[in-house]
Amino acid sequence: MVTDTERLTGLVGCGFLVNGDESRTVLDDWYRFQRRLEDLEAALKKRKTPLPPYRTFFDDADPAEMARPFAAWHIERYGNEPIR
Repeated sequence: MVTDTERLTGLVGCGFLVNGDESRTVLDDWYRFQRRLEDLEAALKKRKTPLPPYRTFFDDADPAEMARPFAAWHIERYGNEPIR
């Protein structure tokens, strides 16, 4: 049972795009997810508990946080820094 709707952040407003070449299984999962999110929203609305506001996780991402570990791995694996 969800008692803290902040744990649902990231589900709200997911903008998954359908390209058209997805397998039947992938599309089944995509539609299943959409339906479950609608059910969750209805259940929370019934409890008078709002979903958290939409928030993107990508606008303030710092690429350096990922680049440093990748560069370290690349040096260890190949003996030189990755080409920029």
